[in-house]
Amino acid sequence: MGDAPKLPPFEVMAQFEEADILIVVADNNNSIEKRDLAQPFTGLGYYWRLVENYPRAIARFMRAIDIDPSSLMARRGLCGTIYNYAARETRPQLKKQLLDQAEDECKKALEISSADPGAFFDLGWILDERGDFEGAASAYRNSQRLDVRGDRPNATYNLACTLSKWGAPHLGDALVELGKVIEIDDNREQAAQDEDFKNLARDPEFGPLFSTLVTKKRTPA
Repeated sequence: MGDAPKLPPFEVMAQFEEADILIVVADNNNSIEKRDLAQPFTGLGYYWRLVENYPRAIARFMRAIDIDPSSLMARRGLCGTIYNYAARETRPQLKKQLLDQAEDECKKALEISSADPGAFFDLGWILDERGDFEGAASAYRNSQRLDVRGDRPNATYNLACTLSKWGAPHLGDALVELGKVIEIDDNREQAAQDEDFKNLARDPEFGPLFSTLVTKKRTPA
């Protein structure tokens, strides 16, 4: 659910690779105050996650948390890395273990800030992956409520996906939520091909409305 990340330019990737070496060396030889390294390690974690080197991303986020356990960005970064890792895992037992770890980090992030829409988005993703559609829908709605600037249309898209997978009697709400995000992102083609909307697309009542929604032209601003 959501858009695939785009890789940075090669020269930016090279800079991060070099920075990783320098920051790790600085940490090992104590040439920089430890408290000043939490943010750089967090930034490296997000870089390694972006290029899908999940083990290294996890290591960098964990080091940032060792230095600053109250870092919301490091906690959320670790949570997101683990659940992205879990999404690729096909072994049920290991997948469950990873989702448990991701949820634990997500809850720690919410302990740091219970008003963070991103942490609720993360929780929604994890619960949806578990098949807890009721819990996921609640988490995504919390993310929507807290996202006062409208920075997270993916929360609305993912909510629509969850409601569709939950099935009747939630398909009407799924269509409403999808309509909201399509007017913002114009991601009709993505929605039309998304397997998460299978229940919605096949429903006798809502299927034709879904088809119309994902094929009509965007309303001019």
